Amino acid sequence: MIQWLLRNNPSLLGDVLEERASGRSRAWYWRQVTVAVARSIIIEGRQHPVLTLRAIATALLVYLGVSIVNAIGYGYLWGYFYPWGAYAEPTTLWFMPLVIIPSVAAGWVMARTHRPCMEAAIVAIALIWVPMEMPAHPWICTGNIVGLLLGAFVDIRRQDAFFSRRSGR
Repeated sequence: MIQWLLRNNPSLLGDVLEERASGRSRAWYWRQVTVAVARSIIIEGRQHPVLTLRAIATALLVYLGVSIVNAIGYGYLWGYFYPWGAYAEPTTLWFMPLVIIPSVAAGWVMARTHRPCMEAAIVAIALIWVPMEMPAHPWICTGNIVGLLLGAFVDIRRQDAFFSRRSGR
């Protein structure tokens, strides 16, 4: 995992792993990795500001579009399972995919179309979503962030598998 997080800076990765092997503490190691990842995300966002904003807009538009389709399905399911119209909180686990599907789609499309600034866009979207949703709906906010990361991870794994097959590794 650390190799993937620091893939843009192989010399730093080598230095950190070497220092860890020579006896540095685990806290030192994780502090170095955290600072390096944060710096690379900031640098990435600064190198591609327009692309990062476009990635954020793309993810939010995909999220909105899939959410509209999802809301129609949610309304159908709500009417099907609660036809008498009684108020019941949909906190059961089978409603969780209805929350995660739009964010998975948004993360996948964003990772597929905006690879150079994907990490910066994910962090920016998380900084937008968490303050807006966390106070009112913490489980929905958590589902959205997990779904966004899952969608991006699915595309990243697909790309890595594709390139490793082509290079013969």
